[in-house]
Amino acid sequence: MDDEITKLLLERGDTFPNRQQAVKRALDLGQPLNKIEEWLDWLDGLKSTGRGEAGTANGGEQARTEAD
Repeated sequence: MDDEITKLLLERGDTFPNRQQAVKRALDLGQPLNKIEEWLDWLDGLKSTGRGEAGTANGGEQARTEAD
């Protein structure tokens, strides 16, 4: 459960301050830093390929809107 919460928090870290807060909360939830870094790298890879947050309901809507 904590993994899913962590992933959601990190997904929403779209600005530097938001990402800082998301990382802090993930650490507070007991997530190891290396797992957080791996997840952030994966998210950055998705965003750089233009897929963004297509896996989430709001992100998917946003990705479709931007593509139109």
